[in-house]
Amino acid sequence: MKRIERVFEYLQEVAKSQDGEKALTATAIADNLGILRSNVSRELNKLYRMGKIMKISGRPVLYKINDENINDKIEIKTVNKINKIDKSAFSDLIGAEDSLKTQVEQAKAAVIYPPNGLPNASVKPLNLFMEI
Repeated sequence: MKRIERVFEYLQEVAKSQDGEKALTATAIADNLGILRSNVSRELNKLYRMGKIMKISGRPVLYKINDENINDKIEIKTVNKINKIDKSAFSDLIGAEDSLKTQVEQAKAAVIYPPNGLPNASVKPLNLFMEI
């Protein structure tokens, strides 16, 4: 029996015994099957790409059998989106979660720095044509 089949069968057994309510981590599956966690994670990702299991994002990532119920999938995606809502002025900035993430975090830190934010210097343009 291949490793991917063992992992999938174990998830099916757990789903039957728990009525599909319990999601497992790659570490828990690896411990129960006696397989390295990295190998289990690889197989779980293959099963996810094939659509046989569901992946619930978070820390740690949880996996469970795909029960073909579309409402559950929509609910999980909605819950994940609700958990990721960032209520700051920077959240609408393009690239705030990708390429500008470091800069946005630095700007947030500067704004909340006690007592009144970080001091900043405003530079005025020089007027070279001043009257004497």
